[in-house]
Order: sequence, then structure tokens, then C-alpha cells
Amino acid sequence: MGEMATGIAHELNQPLSAIVNFANGCARRIRLGIGEKEELVRAMEQISLQAKRAGEIIKRLRGMVTRQQPVREYADLNALVKDACALIAHDRQKLRITIELLLSRQPVIARIDPVQIEQVILNLLRNALDALGDRPDEDRHLLIETGFSSQGMAFIRVKDNGSGIAAEDLKHLFDPFFSTKKTGMGMGLSISQTIVAEHNGRIMADSLKGKGTVFTIELPASSVIAESIAS
Repeated sequence: MGEMATGIAHELNQPLSAIVNFANGCARRIRLGIGEKEELVRAMEQISLQAKRAGEIIKRLRGMVTRQQPVREYADLNALVKDACALIAHDRQKLRITIELLLSRQPVIARIDPVQIEQVILNLLRNALDALGDRPDEDRHLLIETGFSSQGMAFIRVKDNGSGIAAEDLKHLFDPFFSTKKTGMGMGLSISQTIVAEHNGRIMADSLKGKGTVFTIELPASSVIAESIAS
């Protein structure tokens, strides 16, 4: 029960934190009389989007309790990466982190629960931001890549040049309640691994202490072309 409660709290915390950040940003701009109308509207749209996302998490929890079938739809992993990057934009700018996107030129389609997979991507991005906090401002770099592996799997790769993870910690990285952060609950990567495994995929970590960390998500790729998403 403790593990389940912590997992739910972790999942809900991300959209709720995004709502708070966007709302505070709007309030500050209005108070100072800065920012264009379109900018404020976009921020409010993000608030609405994240509120819906929190609702989807609750809906999924209800479905799990009542044993409903999980949501699966065809989605482009490129689009999920871009959405996740938009959600961390405020924190990225505050930390002066450079993000490089090396996204596949063709859609990277997989049959997934988009809310769950975006949750995994967000968790990896937030972990990377934390890891980069100790680097000098001008040397904080984050690389996100998508594509297809030699085995035909769709992949998302998140690479940072942060402090890295010690070899002894790397072995326990996906264990519940294990965290290398002082304020971490130790559930993010455990939940992420469970989500990816339920999609018949896998998540891997590779790191060198002082050099940075690479996380790779692999999911079964779909042969469905991009038009299938629009329909």
C-alpha cells in the first residue's frame, strides 16, 4: 500500500507541479504588465492540458481497480518528446540548460498509452535536470534522440553530461524506494520500468561517474504510417 500510494503521488505531482508553474508565470506577467496576450493564452492552455492529464491518471487508477483494459493507441514518440520538453521549459530556462533534439525525420510510431509513456519521458528529463544542477551554467547539456534500433525497436534516448551515477548505485537504480537524490522518493524509475515493461519494452541505464548518464527506452515499433495518427 505504501508503494502504491507513493507511486500515485509521484504520478500526480508532475502535472500538478506544471499547473502551479504555469499559473505562477501567468500571475507574475500580469502583475508586472509584461507578456503578450498570446503567451498568456498558451500558458492557460497548458494549465488546462495538465489538469486533463491529472484527470487521466485518476481515470487510469479507477480502471486499474476495476480491472479495465489498458488504453493503447498509435502515437508518434517524436510528438511525445516535444510535449515533454515543453513541460520542462520553465525549469530548463531557469537552470540555463541547452537541449539538443535529434529526432527521427520519420514518425516513430508505437501502440502505447501516450499518458503513461509521456510520464516516463518526463521522469527521465526531470532526473537529467537534477543531474545537471552541479555543472557550470555554460556546460549543461541534454541530448534527446529518437529512432529505430538495429532490432527494429522504436527508441527514445536521453543523455546528460551531469555528475553520473556510481557503479554500485546503477545496479539498484530501478529498485522501488532507491534514490541517489536527497529529496527523491525513489519511485520514479521503478514506476517507469513497470510502465515500459507493460508495453513489452525495456528501459536501460548506462553511466560513468563524473561523465554523465544515458537512459534508453525501447518499445515495439508499429508499421502504421503517420496518417493513422491523424485518423
